[in-house]
Amino acid sequence: MSAALLPLRLAFRLDDDRPHLVEDSHQILALDGAAPWRFLLVHGADLTLADRGSLLLGLLRLLRHEAGDPPGRELHLILQQGEARFDQGTSVGPPAEIEPKWWGSVDVLAETARAGLYRLNLSPGGRIPTHLHREMDESELVLTDRLIGWSTGRPTAVLARGHAVRWPRGLAHGYQNDSGQIQRILCIDRPPFDARDEVLLEPDAPAPAGPWPAP
Repeated sequence: MSAALLPLRLAFRLDDDRPHLVEDSHQILALDGAAPWRFLLVHGADLTLADRGSLLLGLLRLLRHEAGDPPGRELHLILQQGEARFDQGTSVGPPAEIEPKWWGSVDVLAETARAGLYRLNLSPGGRIPTHLHREMDESELVLTDRLIGWSTGRPTAVLARGHAVRWPRGLAHGYQNDSGQIQRILCIDRPPFDARDEVLLEPDAPAPAGPWPAP
């Protein structure tokens, strides 16, 4: 088998909720995906091991696809925490689903019964209007350099790449892309996103796009 097609394999220990890399075949994380995987494992520490593993597989599937790995290449992930173990595989490829939005699109990377992982892609001029969620908590990581964000109690600011924030249910927030390039956010939702849970606080904003699967 060609070295380019050898299975990719990652293993972590999550003692004390800190990710310790145990195995990384072919330097899988020697790319810009290092920050997103660490964000997911750290900011998703309240999730079950199975949930974190499923979300991380969805993220790695996309990162390796965008790094140039051929679709269908085998990708295997092991997470070990105490006696608990997540041990599953998938194949490299594009997002499981892409949802069009009036402000850009959402890459649906993975969903479980308790959480979802998404990459939000704001087109130039795109705006996610001020909104809140009744039941859902969000953890978000800014993946690009010129995204504008705001929330209740915080001034409007240009957010640097690597900026991480958690939006508890009920806290209003929004984003604007005034740049000429797509701006991206990685988002962990607990539970998975449901448009019916979203409350828009700007009366001239379009209604949430659908359809989304029932919870």
